This record gives sequence, C-alpha cells and structure tokens, in this order.
Amino acid sequence: MKKSSDPERQVNFVRRRFHKDLNFNPVLMLNFCPDLAALSTLSSDLPTVTREVIFIVHLMGEPSRNVRESLLLAVRSLPARILLNIACCTGDSRALFPASRQCSNDALELACDFIQSNRLCGTTSNLFSVLGRIMELPVHRGYPRQLFMITDTDFINTSRILELIRRHTRTTRVFGFGLGSSICHRFLEKVCRITRGTVELVSEGERLQPKLINALKKALEPALSDITIDWYMPETMEALLTPNEIAPLYPGDCLISYCTLYNIASFRSKKAMARVTRGGSLSSV
Repeated sequence: MKKSSDPERQVNFVRRRFHKDLNFNPVLMLNFCPDLAALSTLSSDLPTVTREVIFIVHLMGEPSRNVRESLLLAVRSLPARILLNIACCTGDSRALFPASRQCSNDALELACDFIQSNRLCGTTSNLFSVLGRIMELPVHRGYPRQLFMITDTDFINTSRILELIRRHTRTTRVFGFGLGSSICHRFLEKVCRITRGTVELVSEGERLQPKLINALKKALEPALSDITIDWYMPETMEALLTPNEIAPLYPGDCLISYCTLYNIASFRSKKAMARVTRGGSLSSV
C-alpha cells in the first residue's frame, strides 16, 4: 500500500487484508532466564574465564599518565585464558596483533611495551575505520568479545559507527570511557546501551583506573555463549527460528526465542500428486 497521510485508512486496509494475506501458523516461545550468579562465583572462576578483551584508544594527542597507568594495570590484571588485543586511532590504525592472542608472558610484555611506546601518540584518525578493522577480526568460539573504548574527543560519522555497531551486537559488548568534557556523551551512551555495555565519564583530574577495573570485572562476570536451541518437530512440520544468531547471556539477561511451525504435509502430497500426473501423461503419449 502506498503511504497515506491518513493513519486510520492504513489501519482499515490492514484489517481488510489480514485474513487474506497472513497465514495463521502456531508459534512457540521460549523464555530462558538463567541464574548465572548462582552457577559460580567470580573470584573462584577467574583463572578459567574465557573472553576476548580489546582496548581501543581514541585520543587527541599524547595519552596522559593517567591513561597509560590505567591501561597497564588493566592488561596485567587479565586472567591467563583471556584473548587480548589493543588498537589505537593514530598512524596506520592497526591493532597490536593481527588476531587477538592469549595472555601469555610474551603477549603481555608486547602489550605493555605498546602502551608505553609512542605508537599511542599522534593525530586522531577516523574511529569508523578502526572499528571496522576490529569487527572484521574473527570471533573465537567460547570467547565473548568485550570492547573497551577510551576517548577524549568528539566523533565523526556517528551514523555509520552506530550502523556498524548494530551489525555486531550479537558478538560484541562495548564499554565506553569518555575523558573530559569535549566528547559527545550522548552518543557514547547510545553505543554502550545497544551492546548491553556500560559507559563511564571521567572528569578532569579524576582517575580512570578504578572505573576501568570495575568495568573489567563486569566484563569477566559469568556468561553463557555459543547458545543453540534444538526444536524437535514431527516429520510433517517445519520450524522457522528467530533469532538465528543468539548473543551471549550475562547476569540479569534473558533469552526470548520464537519458533514458527509450518505443516508441510500438504505441500508434499501436492508435489507427489504432480509427479504422478506428469508421469501418467508421459506414459500415455
């Protein structure tokens, strides 16, 4: 139907066509609310936690001592099974590792050298291109991706960034840290909200370290990932599932999934009848 300025006319049109155009199929709904906090405690499970943690530094100019020391502490606090990577929005905008690496002694030493070097310094480049490269990195099964974005400047191409983030909300959770008063707080909050992360605003002279560590603890909370649902149906039924890709579940999350059922027995009988008819006509020629 063409767009109309009269909303009542649109409603009436839908009502007239409802019984003619829409198929009535049974729908099953699954509401799954796991109690992740009761499964295990964070303190005892830290050595076995599996996550992919990526730090993105988006700063105008040289990182302050506050930023460097906070990053060093956060990196050194990661459990051994965590996959780590660091990217900065300066220079060629490349990440430290082509693919995230496990927190071995060698990887941690390279990460600390990267943070303390001048590679974090320079003119801030386009955040969209950096995020695009990070999102293209393969997602590791069993390692939900946690993205920590530290910025002290405003954003460009905000609509493209939001579109990119929305395409990866099933795999990536963003924790934002806005330094100073020159950033767009509302945009950073929107990015973190759609990915179920958190945002922290750090004022001038305030320490970043405690807020970064608190967010890191939240990122390492118990989670369920790589979730699949099997709906067992009779041979005559076909199931259409939504959503197709299920995001990891964190404490307080619930999963709502739908399964639409289609009876294909009638389609099979009609198809078989058509084959018989065609076969009979061929034999009579």
